[in-house]
Amino acid sequence: MVKSLLFKLSTVILISFIIFISGCRKSPGHSPTQNQTFNQEVAPEVQKTLSHKVQMLQTLVENKILIEEIINSNTSSKPYTQQEEIKCNLRWEKLEKQSPEVLALSFSKGALLLKEFIKENPEFDEIYTANKNGQIVNATGKNYIFCIRYQPWWNEVYNNGKGKIFIGKIRFDRSVIKITFPIYVPIYDPQTKALIGICNAALSLDSVKEQL
Repeated sequence: MVKSLLFKLSTVILISFIIFISGCRKSPGHSPTQNQTFNQEVAPEVQKTLSHKVQMLQTLVENKILIEEIINSNTSSKPYTQQEEIKCNLRWEKLEKQSPEVLALSFSKGALLLKEFIKENPEFDEIYTANKNGQIVNATGKNYIFCIRYQPWWNEVYNNGKGKIFIGKIRFDRSVIKITFPIYVPIYDPQTKALIGICNAALSLDSVKEQL
């Protein structure tokens, strides 16, 4: 197990050295290939692949069922303080995968749509949606935390309530036990154009390497 983890970590370092340079790249505008922030400078080939995956996710989160469930969640929930979020996540981490709270998120209509999307696009290892208060609404599996509003990347994606696409650094994802690119996509109300939530998708690093 330890050797396997060390191998994965060394792979991350090697890939990072080859195709990434520390820094931040931003593009203005609102088209699928713009208004994106990369948490590192990426090679053009990688950027093209990631931008295509972002487009796929943007289409996904326009689904009426997902939007309706997120709007309902916003109506019935309230934002947590940072201390409340810590307590909530500690409790969530102890829950079994078959507990009612976890099953409610992973077998809702929205969650089934996300699972179908992953079935058709297996390069994604995990997807969840969250409301504007940073609480998960739908998920393809049990994420290691439930409340995400105080995660380091939240402010980048929330963008003062305007929303912004954000692609994080490659990482070892605890939820799927794989090395992934985290992709964050804002979700908007189609009527009011207001930000109502975010979508977080874990894109397999192997799938990106295969397309280079």
